[in-house]
Amino acid sequence: MKNQENWDLAQKYSTQEMIRGGLIIIAFALSGMVYSASTLIDSIAGTLLMVILIILLFIRTESALKRLES
Repeated sequence: MKNQENWDLAQKYSTQEMIRGGLIIIAFALSGMVYSASTLIDSIAGTLLMVILIILLFIRTESALKRLES
């Protein structure tokens, strides 16, 4: 991090994004109670969802930092 302001923004913004991601995961978990698939499909879907949300977390946090710098 270049300075404390960037660090603070990244911490606050990424926390908000993680909460949103958690809500998305909860929504998919609840929908899994209605629609039942095999354990393998559930595991693959859950892993893919988690990876996608982590990648989006990094991309969106870095974009927010770039907007702050400009």
